[in-house]
Amino acid sequence: MTDLKQRYTNIVKQVYENTLREAKYQRVGTNCYRSVSPNIMHIVNFQKSISSDAHKVSFTVNLGVYRKGVQALLMPEYPEPRRPSIIHCMIAERLGRLMPAGLDQWWEITDTSDQHHDNLVAGELSALLNNYGLPFLSIFESDEAILQHVLIQLSPQYPLLETIRAAALACILQRRDTASHLLGIALVKAESADNDWVEYVLRIANQCSIEIGETAKNLKV
Repeated sequence: MTDLKQRYTNIVKQVYENTLREAKYQRVGTNCYRSVSPNIMHIVNFQKSISSDAHKVSFTVNLGVYRKGVQALLMPEYPEPRRPSIIHCMIAERLGRLMPAGLDQWWEITDTSDQHHDNLVAGELSALLNNYGLPFLSIFESDEAILQHVLIQLSPQYPLLETIRAAALACILQRRDTASHLLGIALVKAESADNDWVEYVLRIANQCSIEIGETAKNLKV
């Protein structure tokens, strides 16, 4: 597994050198970070599958947009992460989902594949990031772009936590009507989950001094 682990690391390094370094990203392990502004960070994350073993390594590429201050507002008992992960991001997407087929795509190296195969994988990933991944992230270089993306995506299937994060951003931006609307939607979703989530949404509303919108609470989501 040591050899495969090193080959996987080398692919990450190769993609970084081919594409991400020039785009002003900094690599820390399998995460690459680019500060867009004092408050917004773009993340390219290489995620290894838990099914990887001594004979193969499967991995995918995640893209994230992190907004400083949101995590601190939602979880004030924890320090703001210096190097946030994808799970902390307001927007997260798989590279494969941005490709024409729109499928979740994973790449694989095995103990029977060779360096030529690894080079092909690194080259493919570099091209896909240039063509799809980095242009997607470049959309989100302002708070307004981030918030508008979430508002457009809102649907019954939109995740509860992401809705709460959007409400927190609206609160930070003093968009009180938007925050009220989003917290109302979040409360409806929370009531379909459990009491802990309901209490959490109400705590955020109280913390931001936001009255939850009645219109949003009456929506069926």
